[in-house]
Amino acid sequence: MSYEGVPMKESGEEKRTSGDGFVISRTKAIVLVVIVILLIIFVGVMSGVLSARKARKDALAEMTTEKPVRATGQGPTSEVKPTEEPTGPEPWYQIRLPQNIRPIHYDLYLNPSLEKNTFDGKVSVLVEVTKESEYMSYMLIHINDMNVTSAKVHKRDPNAEPHAAAPGEEIPSETFEYPKNEYFVFELKKDLEAGGQYVLVMDYKSTFSSQLNGLYISTYTNEKGEQRTKSRMSDDEFQLKLEEDGEDEKKEQEFVITRSKAIGLVVFVIVLIIFFAVISGVFSARRARIEALDENQSSKGGKAPGKRPAPTEEPGVTAGTEVSTSTAAPTNASTNASGPISNATAVTPSQPVKPWKNIRLPQNIRPVHYSVYLDPYLELNTFKGNVSVLINVTEKSDVMSYILIHINDMNVTHAKVYKRDSNVTSNTTSLGEEIFSKTFEYSENDYFVFELEKDLEVGGHYVLLMSYKSTFSSQLNGLYISTYTNEKGEQRRLATTKFEPTDARKALPCFDEPAMKATFSTVIVHEKDYRALSNMPVVKQQQLANGRIESHFMKSVPMSTYLLAFIVCDFKFTNATTGQHKNITLRVWTTPAQVNQTKFALDVGNGIITYYEEYYNLGYPLPKQDMIAIPDFSSGAMENWGLITYRETALLFNEGVSSEANKQRVAVVVSHELAHQWFGNIVSPKWWNDLWLNEGFASFVEYLGVNHTHPDWEMMEQFLLSDLQRVFPLDALASSHPISVEVDHPKKIKQLFDRISYSKGASIIRMLEGFVGKEKFKEGLSYYLRKYAYKNAETQDLWNALGEKANMDVKTIMDTWTLQMGFPVVTITRIGSTDKAKATQKHFLLDPNTNVTVTSQFNYKWHVPLTYVFQDASQDPKTKWMNISSDSVEFTWPKNKWIKGNFKQVGYYRVHYDDDNWQALVQQLENDHTVFTTEDRSSLIDDAFNLARAGYLKYDIALGTLNYLGKETKYVPWKTALNSLGFLEHILSDRPANGNFQRLIRSKVKALADQLGWENKQDDNHIKRYLRSAILGAACSAGDSDCIENATQIFKEWKSGKRSEIDVDLRTLVYYYGISNTGEEEWNWLYEKFLNTTEASEKSKLMYALAASRETWILNTYLGYSLDSSKIRSQDAVSVISYVAYNPVGKYLAWTFVQNNWKALFDMFSTSTFRLTSLTNSVTQFSTEADLEQMKAFFDRSEAGTSENARKQAIERTQANIEWLKKYEEIITTWLKNNVGS
Repeated sequence: MSYEGVPMKESGEEKRTSGDGFVISRTKAIVLVVIVILLIIFVGVMSGVLSARKARKDALAEMTTEKPVRATGQGPTSEVKPTEEPTGPEPWYQIRLPQNIRPIHYDLYLNPSLEKNTFDGKVSVLVEVTKESEYMSYMLIHINDMNVTSAKVHKRDPNAEPHAAAPGEEIPSETFEYPKNEYFVFELKKDLEAGGQYVLVMDYKSTFSSQLNGLYISTYTNEKGEQRTKSRMSDDEFQLKLEEDGEDEKKEQEFVITRSKAIGLVVFVIVLIIFFAVISGVFSARRARIEALDENQSSKGGKAPGKRPAPTEEPGVTAGTEVSTSTAAPTNASTNASGPISNATAVTPSQPVKPWKNIRLPQNIRPVHYSVYLDPYLELNTFKGNVSVLINVTEKSDVMSYILIHINDMNVTHAKVYKRDSNVTSNTTSLGEEIFSKTFEYSENDYFVFELEKDLEVGGHYVLLMSYKSTFSSQLNGLYISTYTNEKGEQRRLATTKFEPTDARKALPCFDEPAMKATFSTVIVHEKDYRALSNMPVVKQQQLANGRIESHFMKSVPMSTYLLAFIVCDFKFTNATTGQHKNITLRVWTTPAQVNQTKFALDVGNGIITYYEEYYNLGYPLPKQDMIAIPDFSSGAMENWGLITYRETALLFNEGVSSEANKQRVAVVVSHELAHQWFGNIVSPKWWNDLWLNEGFASFVEYLGVNHTHPDWEMMEQFLLSDLQRVFPLDALASSHPISVEVDHPKKIKQLFDRISYSKGASIIRMLEGFVGKEKFKEGLSYYLRKYAYKNAETQDLWNALGEKANMDVKTIMDTWTLQMGFPVVTITRIGSTDKAKATQKHFLLDPNTNVTVTSQFNYKWHVPLTYVFQDASQDPKTKWMNISSDSVEFTWPKNKWIKGNFKQVGYYRVHYDDDNWQALVQQLENDHTVFTTEDRSSLIDDAFNLARAGYLKYDIALGTLNYLGKETKYVPWKTALNSLGFLEHILSDRPANGNFQRLIRSKVKALADQLGWENKQDDNHIKRYLRSAILGAACSAGDSDCIENATQIFKEWKSGKRSEIDVDLRTLVYYYGISNTGEEEWNWLYEKFLNTTEASEKSKLMYALAASRETWILNTYLGYSLDSSKIRSQDAVSVISYVAYNPVGKYLAWTFVQNNWKALFDMFSTSTFRLTSLTNSVTQFSTEADLEQMKAFFDRSEAGTSENARKQAIERTQANIEWLKKYEEIITTWLKNNVGS
């Protein structure tokens, strides 16, 4: 049938004729809309691709040709940085912000004016400087299309609430814009401080964005037909509404579209397509431009081999997958940054907890047990390992979804977390349910972070399972390679470790803080011809399919990570059974050719272990004690529990080759390290601010140990020389520091390994033993060790234990000695003509005019146990306590009698008197010096010269204390006298008075030098040999012609073969002056001997002598050798430079060398605990304004690393020397002319 249309109404309806319109069904309409949408998407994608390609091309082109600088939006505080080629390291040329500054909090005030199309605002940004960088004088912040009207930088108000952007002191700065990278730059007048917090305060104006990004205007029409405006910060949805025909009764409704509506619809679709094409192009182009710039930036400054990745915005990868590198920490960027600003007020989101930003580990997790599998490949210079760590969640915290563990310079290839099976009761790392997590590294604080999908449970036990790879450390810390040459001339390699304080993380993932004690089960893989050593004995070995051996070690006692040790070597050993119950195996290891040099250390160790068990009243807890000599070792020794590592010169003694000084060094270092096995290992410090608890006690007890095994060595008297009198000048500087000081960063921790922690620590412990009594002291130590065994303690825990046993408030007394720097000078004067004395105290400074900027809670007052003796009772000391609340104390002083304070110099203070009493003491020395103890004679000389140096005492009195020396036969007073003259010898070395000063020294030592002679006698004891070396050394140094001629002649006879050997105790002297008074031929000959000598103590003597040349070109050559490990071992480089600096000819050569080669030296020793400090001290012995200014300039332009404190001390010491010359040079010159002048 044919189709006929239904008749239509003619009124009120449009006719559907071909000329006026057309009709389509609903289905067709939907199809049409879909086609339009697909067309829009297609055009948008193509536009984006083409725009992105062009934008990428343009961006890459801009990398070589800068665009003109945008000139709009510049406010009164910001100038546009001129367009220029980026030739320097300026940070604004980089597309990425400097990574040393991190924002913490924003305070934002926003004031938009919608009708004016403008807004203004103010922002205060709290930032933290997280680390040192080359950009410490700049701050960069992003801006775009705004006018900054005010911009200032302030230090954060220290009294403000945490995380408050509260400005304090203003930091002067200049500002400018660099529009190309959208930077606003603060150029500061002084550098930022690492760890410091600052506040940026900025006012600005701008107009709303003309595009649909940033802060822009959107409009709509309300119900009244009014156009309304609102500010937006996100895209609005775009909606298209179609009107439907009203014929609801039809199954498929029809749309009537007139010609005019059709044309309008087509136009609308075309406009819509163009709109989406443009938007797509803009965003694609912008993204392509950023990617191109980022790629270029990466190609310029990409990741160096072995370094961890730079931070990205992705938090990590799912644990359980194999990862070649870990991703970096999440940034502060929000995952949902879009949304309108409500009521024109910025809303500050709550800051997520980020425990990896804290230098300290979270305290809610404690390691219980480690299972360590270490597989080193010595020839490939690589190692790999697995570690399973059982941890216990001890308490609730705000970081329950994170686990942090330390790593440094290693590639973690596998990382998982498991909840341990609740049925397991032993401390094993058995696995249970896997806890899914993401992982990332935060390299700034050496963290590997597990971000867990569900929170940890309090009381729960978890297991971390990690696999990793790394290369051996290039420095002498962590896990590193040492080498030696065997008897066949072959170079042999060994793997060894040094972890204290924070380098265990270089060998295995671990909780690397001293309080994080745990037990360890270790397996080490090695070649068949090698041995593996660790803290505990080997319990089994098994051969692998590849022929290598697995050595399994006994489970350890709970211990801190810094005490771990792993060694793979082909060494030999001697052994003994030791201890009160003969239940400890003692072994001394070294290279096979030197095993005959281990007997002395074995004998000393045997005697001292037994003595310490008795002294501490606590048995040694391990079944074995190994002591091993490492050919390359940065410090003297390291007290790893059960496996002590030593420098060769500190463990090996070769009878007939090594000197008495070598013998005493071995005994002292062995005693020191064995003392640590109790004090430091059984009980360890909670944190490194109490490092002195380890080192101070060991540095005191070492004397007790050696005094027990060698009572004829006068060790308790020698304490004055080696520790007390050596630390006094350092602690008399305003740049000193307290024994106990708060530290966090590893660099700051390593600075604590200085003479203050060791020698001052030992000195105040010696003083403490003096006033509580030896027996009560021992009881207190034993009580402390038993109470905190296998745990951690703080200084106050020790004070409380000692105070309990001594029935004394030890803590109140000792806090004044540990919590403030310095020490007092106690001045004793007679009250009129009475029989009463008054004693006062004052902070002693070498330069009394120095401004002490560090405040003290005790106002630099001390609780002083003042001891004193009188003329008729010089061996019967009395004690009077001085406290911090009164200015003076009074006590009886018999008339017409002299008084001597600080009996045996047991107290850590100096004593001064009026001139009459000083004259009486000097006269007593001349009349009968034996009235005083050996220590008191030494202390009188030491106090007198240092009081004169500081301006308290006339120099004629100080020099008068030396008048009696012709009668002195004891080593300690003589050595104190020579050390005291050493300051004058140094500061006058290039002054007119030097000639007369050398005559003074020669006159003092000549008679005794002739008496002692150049040959040791059969019955000469240890201490007499020490005295001979000191006196002959002083005579030669002062230019005594007989002394120099004898030394040079013996050297020539030895070189020519006429003399087969030189007395072992005089070799250092003969070698030194033999080189000093000969030329190139002799130097080359001795250098060959140095290269070919394997005996460590002999090598040390030769190395010292080679620095004695008077030829500058030879000294410069020798300095250059210090940077070549094939010529000078890196462990000895600082010693070589220091020896050259001690030579008057080499003083400035060494200083220039250090300045010119600081980067290389810094790279070698930046992680060492001692080296940079020692180097800085040795090359900065200056006393002129020119030297001071040059030194300051060098310090300003070079990184300090662990020598920061040493640099401050060098500046202050030099300033004090300059002031001394102004005050006393003329006085000393006149005295010398009148008393010894020719």
